[in-house]
Amino acid sequence: MGVVLVAAAGSEGADYPDCPATYSEVIAIGAIDSNGQVPDWSNRNPDLVAPGVDILSTYPGNYLAYMSGTSMGFGFHWA
Repeated sequence: MGVVLVAAAGSEGADYPDCPATYSEVIAIGAIDSNGQVPDWSNRNPDLVAPGVDILSTYPGNYLAYMSGTSMGFGFHWA
Protein backbone atom coordinates (compact mmCIF):
# COMPACT_ATOMS: atom_id res chain seq x y z
CA MET A 1 0.00 0.00 0.00
CA GLY A 2 3.04 2.29 -0.19
CA VAL A 3 3.54 2.51 3.57
CA VAL A 4 6.86 1.87 5.31
CA LEU A 5 6.43 0.33 8.76
CA VAL A 6 9.17 1.08 11.30
CA ALA A 7 9.29 0.05 14.97
CA ALA A 8 11.75 0.18 17.86
CA ALA A 9 13.50 -3.18 18.34
CA GLY A 10 12.99 -3.03 22.11
CA SER A 11 15.13 -2.26 25.14
CA GLU A 12 15.14 -5.55 27.05
CA GLY A 13 18.55 -6.80 25.88
CA ALA A 14 16.90 -9.71 24.07
CA ASP A 15 18.54 -11.64 21.23
CA TYR A 16 15.88 -10.49 18.73
CA PRO A 17 13.56 -7.51 18.23
CA ASP A 18 10.32 -7.38 20.17
CA CYS A 19 6.82 -7.13 18.69
CA PRO A 20 5.81 -5.35 16.47
CA ALA A 21 9.38 -5.07 15.13
CA THR A 22 9.52 -8.88 14.71
CA TYR A 23 7.14 -8.84 11.75
CA SER A 24 8.87 -9.25 8.38
CA GLU A 25 6.98 -6.22 7.01
CA VAL A 26 8.43 -3.95 9.72
CA ILE A 27 11.89 -2.34 9.78
CA ALA A 28 13.32 -2.94 13.28
CA ILE A 29 15.48 -0.12 14.69
CA GLY A 30 18.06 -0.89 17.39
CA ALA A 31 20.23 1.54 19.36
CA ILE A 32 23.92 2.45 19.31
CA ASP A 33 25.90 4.87 21.47
CA SER A 34 28.17 7.74 20.37
CA ASN A 35 31.00 5.23 19.80
CA GLY A 36 28.91 3.04 17.51
CA GLN A 37 28.57 0.34 20.18
CA VAL A 38 25.32 -1.49 20.91
CA PRO A 39 24.25 -0.94 24.54
CA ASP A 40 23.52 -4.13 26.52
CA TRP A 41 19.85 -3.14 26.92
CA SER A 42 19.21 -2.80 23.15
CA ASN A 43 17.56 -5.83 21.57
CA ARG A 44 19.87 -7.51 19.05
CA ASN A 45 19.57 -8.33 15.34
CA PRO A 46 17.60 -5.27 14.18
CA ASP A 47 17.39 -4.26 10.52
CA LEU A 48 18.97 -0.85 11.22
CA VAL A 49 20.53 1.00 14.15
CA ALA A 50 20.36 4.67 15.15
CA PRO A 51 21.69 6.79 18.03
CA GLY A 52 19.78 5.80 21.15
CA VAL A 53 21.91 6.71 24.19
CA ASP A 54 21.66 10.05 26.02
CA ILE A 55 19.52 11.70 23.34
CA LEU A 56 18.19 15.16 24.19
CA SER A 57 14.43 14.74 23.94
CA THR A 58 11.23 16.56 24.73
CA TYR A 59 9.71 15.53 28.04
CA PRO A 60 6.19 16.07 29.47
CA GLY A 61 5.69 19.39 31.24
CA ASN A 62 7.53 21.45 28.62
CA TYR A 63 10.99 20.14 29.60
CA LEU A 64 13.99 18.69 27.83
CA ALA A 65 15.71 15.59 29.18
CA TYR A 66 18.44 13.18 28.10
CA MET A 67 16.86 9.79 27.46
CA SER A 68 17.99 6.39 26.18
CA GLY A 69 16.14 3.62 24.38
CA THR A 70 15.57 2.10 20.95
CA SER A 71 12.66 4.48 20.36
CA MET A 72 15.08 7.44 20.64
CA GLY A 73 16.24 6.58 17.09
CA PHE A 74 13.05 7.99 15.60
CA GLY A 75 13.99 11.54 14.67
CA PHE A 76 10.82 12.46 12.80
CA HIS A 77 9.89 16.02 12.02
CA TRP A 78 6.22 16.51 11.36
CA ALA A 79 5.47 19.54 9.16
